[in-house]
Amino acid sequence: MCGIIFSRKMLEGTALGTEQKQLLRTSAQCQQQLSKILDDSDLDSIIDGYDISEFVLFPLIYIHVV
Repeated sequence: MCGIIFSRKMLEGTALGTEQKQLLRTSAQCQQQLSKILDDSDLDSIIDGYDISEFVLFPLIYIHVV
């Protein structure tokens, strides 16, 4: 997320065309919405659920079709 914000802020300080400015505004709005989603997420419960996951190894079989 920091990389997105940094890139956008760097571009804001340059000479941009109308379409490019609109893309930056859209980028800023997307970043704000994504930040809200991440802030509202209960990351601890996601991490806890990941810890419960069980990993199972299984063999892969290669089948050559002619």
